Amino acid sequence: MAFALQRGPAEVHPIRVLRFAIPLAAAVEFGAAPVAQAGFDSYSGFLYTSGTFTNINVPGASYTFANGINDAGQVVGAFNDSTYHGFLYDAGSFITLDVPGASSTGASGINDAGQIVGGFDSHGFLYEAGAFTTIDVPGATFTAPQDIEHAGGIV
Repeated sequence: MAFALQRGPAEVHPIRVLRFAIPLAAAVEFGAAPVAQAGFDSYSGFLYTSGTFTNINVPGASYTFANGINDAGQVVGAFNDSTYHGFLYDAGSFITLDVPGASSTGASGINDAGQIVGGFDSHGFLYEAGAFTTIDVPGATFTAPQDIEHAGGIV
């Protein structure tokens, strides 16, 4: 299973491979993808930039999924340490993103303004300026925003 989100020079490719990481598009300048490794009970995220791989692994987590990236190189995703949490990875540091009262949170997209979208429990969220806003499609039982564009449009 794979998908790509085009953001200027960036593409995001969640992939599953055995034993080693194989990028889906060799020409990707920036990208992030979870990688399954046979024989290990974990997933690792990575960032591929200008021919160099950088591991994106939240310390202490059994799973790290890198899901979205903006032009500044900020990466968002989710990790598990017995509970799923969202994260923002910026300049080598991790910031945990947990919607207050939620049993699980995951971030899926970030734009150049630093606005982050994702999901918690069966709801979507927008995170900006330190605050979460719930996003629920009217009449839906599950809402899962995947990305946010530069002007703030959410899909």
